[in-house]
Amino acid sequence: MPDDTIKVTSLLHDLAKIDFYTTEVRNKKVYSENGSKSDEMGRFDWVSVPGYRVKESKDRDLICSEHGVNSYMIANRFIQFSAAEACAIMNHHAGMDNGFVLRDLNEAFNRFPTLTLLHVSDLLSTYISENPYQIGEDE
Repeated sequence: MPDDTIKVTSLLHDLAKIDFYTTEVRNKKVYSENGSKSDEMGRFDWVSVPGYRVKESKDRDLICSEHGVNSYMIANRFIQFSAAEACAIMNHHAGMDNGFVLRDLNEAFNRFPTLTLLHVSDLLSTYISENPYQIGEDE
């Protein structure tokens, strides 16, 4: 597998997410002994913190499908992809989005190792490397 294939699929598979989120301010409970309010967990104050939320569909540029297909369509305006690269970018969630729509991707996984590598690395990144909620193995 060419290094350029790994680079281009890794960099562009979530391209559509650039226009997917917007910023907002949320209220968050911050617990402390000096909190002015209380609940079953203790004393707290509400604090405004910056956050993100998914934009409404009507406010996004390209919404023809899930973000893998959208990412491919945006990048394909500028880059000619191989079949392996296109398949990897479009299917890197392997049906794990849009309510876990089941699709038979066995042939794609068998034919394009790039898809398998991108899918697994995306899972590792999301659920292990960059997961702020990760629980230790001993818990």
